[in-house]
Amino acid sequence: MAERLPSVSVQRNLSSPFSSSTSMVGRGLEAIRNAPANEPAVNMDERYRLARDSYNRITDDGNEIRFNCDATATVINGNESESLRPLFSMRQQLKQDFSTFQELADQDYGKAYFPLARMYLGGQGIPRNAEKAEYYMRMAFNWCTSHQALADPEIWMDLAEMYGNGFGIEQNPVQSLSWCRKAAEAGLAGAQYNLGLKIEYGLGVKQDAIQAVFWYRKAADQGYAGAQCNLGLNYECGYGVEQNTVQAAFWYRRAAEQGYAYAQIELGALYEFGVGVARDGEQAAFWYRKAAEQGHPYAQDFLGELYWAGFGVAQDYEKAVFWYRQAADQGAPRAQDMLHRVYPNGPAVETVDQQALYWYRKIAGRGHVKTQEFLSRFDINWKNR
Repeated sequence: MAERLPSVSVQRNLSSPFSSSTSMVGRGLEAIRNAPANEPAVNMDERYRLARDSYNRITDDGNEIRFNCDATATVINGNESESLRPLFSMRQQLKQDFSTFQELADQDYGKAYFPLARMYLGGQGIPRNAEKAEYYMRMAFNWCTSHQALADPEIWMDLAEMYGNGFGIEQNPVQSLSWCRKAAEAGLAGAQYNLGLKIEYGLGVKQDAIQAVFWYRKAADQGYAGAQCNLGLNYECGYGVEQNTVQAAFWYRRAAEQGYAYAQIELGALYEFGVGVARDGEQAAFWYRKAAEQGHPYAQDFLGELYWAGFGVAQDYEKAVFWYRQAADQGAPRAQDMLHRVYPNGPAVETVDQQALYWYRKIAGRGHVKTQEFLSRFDINWKNR
């Protein structure tokens, strides 16, 4: 029998006697009213802040599905290697963050509703639960809407996410853009990054590469890793800025050194093919490994290829197969194809999804013959991308 959830109360009155309060008061407003006597609201604020910062960092503000509980269980439990310990540690941290959000939500701490809903929705370190995700998403929308007058950009950014993705409400890109811009103009780095994304891809606004770069730079200058990575990508491609692969390497490195897996792969690829940096197989392997140990399937695929070819590392087919298997288990088609060649009785690759195309076209365009041949088998054009 499905667990019964309490019914969601009707939306609170939008006017609040605390509407002129600081954001700290806003975060703890409901907590003050309902917190147990032995836990002051300021402690709840601190617990929330630590958990939210951790959750945002590990999951790229909730967007990263690499930590899906079902997806990572096989990868971690299926081997005896220590190589994936960082992934295991991050997953354990997500479980702790989840416990914090759940405990705070149970005490009506309103800001915990949204990240809690996203964890239930995405299965990030916990099993998916669509019913609870929907329940807490509606709670989050009601709470954030009721407290939108508070000077708290994080509330505005959560509203932007809900409107943008249709979480708990009908999807509305224009409303999402409005709330995101409000939070970005208030200086919230995550909102500046997301505003750059919306402008770059034309989500509720006309596409404008120069404006996208403007907002990425705002967030990047605050140390926001996702924005630093995207700024690097813009420099690499010459999108919104003059193409400059040295600057691309600079910004990828800034993000990679913060542990941002996508930037680690991008930087590894620059080293593998000598773009914007001197070609260096050891550095390529170093950065691919950093991302592979976090569970990123394409870093695992690329690291497996280095072991197979003996570039930057001693040639080791056993280690190559290990990393190919980790990548293949998460759906990386080239790794699946390599395993099929090693073990012909295994399943053959039939399709190549969009995420795979991004990474494979990039390295194929730089001269990786094996990947060129792989894409050509599917009649996929890898040139001029």
